[in-house]
Amino acid sequence: MSGYPGGETNLYKWTQKQDEVIITLKPPVLRTDMKMNTKVVVHGLRKAKKYNFVTGEVKGPLKLGRYLVECDDKSKKQINVRASNLCLQVSKSDVKVEILSKSLKVTIKGRDIISGVPQHLIVASDSSWYMSDGLCEIVLAKQDKTNKWTDIFADPAPLKDKEEDTKERMRSSKNQDKDTKERIRSSENKDKDTKKEDTKPLFSAGGPDPNEKEEKQNKPQQNKSDPEAEKAANFSWASGIILEAKSMDDTLTATLNSKGTLHLKDGDTGDVLFEAELGPKVGLAAMAIEFSEISYELFVIPAHGPAGSFNLETKEFYGDVNLPY
Repeated sequence: MSGYPGGETNLYKWTQKQDEVIITLKPPVLRTDMKMNTKVVVHGLRKAKKYNFVTGEVKGPLKLGRYLVECDDKSKKQINVRASNLCLQVSKSDVKVEILSKSLKVTIKGRDIISGVPQHLIVASDSSWYMSDGLCEIVLAKQDKTNKWTDIFADPAPLKDKEEDTKERMRSSKNQDKDTKERIRSSENKDKDTKKEDTKPLFSAGGPDPNEKEEKQNKPQQNKSDPEAEKAANFSWASGIILEAKSMDDTLTATLNSKGTLHLKDGDTGDVLFEAELGPKVGLAAMAIEFSEISYELFVIPAHGPAGSFNLETKEFYGDVNLPY
């Protein structure tokens, strides 16, 4: 195959030999309600690559827009992933491939996936397609074996549901514009309220505002700071320490700093899913953090005493960890 170009798009990978072109379709992301026991394929993970193309069943929706999938391969157990990384499993009965000398079209579950004019002529009678590990593979026989294809289609490869995707982006953009306008209006209202407060005179005609002095006299003394927090603040050696843990399937990453700030991140993209304040006592007591097997509970392991746990769904911390003093 040396010297024969190949390539990859968001829909397929392709290679070629002297006499044929081989196309492997990627799992199509067919939008649907991921109900219990729906057969799905995991794909598109950039870091947890060992789970790409793993098949399994949906065992329930999780919060944060993720789904719990029980893998068919029992050695991989369960994985929780974004909806965008799931697509329906495809069987041969779901796929329709039309191969003609001057056209190629693939339809899955009644939906056109790719369609266009091949870059060079095809011998349709010698071409074929088959399913392999849930993926559709197409073998196109070249009519002129001296041709080296530089792409599958004469025009740039058509994108699936281009018009639909464009409309969806436009709708998303409009929604973002609405949210931005609402935030701007909210900010303007806050500024107006602030300006009204600022217009209050600092001094009355006879000198300082007597009401202010009276308020100070009647104002109760603030409670002293929490002694546990004061002790925690004295642990200067711990400032800057950040503990990190990854879920078993590498789809979630958690970090906990010495101030007790917990960040949960998408293990694939690094995006912060949410932030929680557990407090400096927990942050300084923790010597390690660790995910539970199903990745929706985080254990906080202190140097002494029992571990605490943080439920990532309810965002509640359970247990009482002790500082090492």
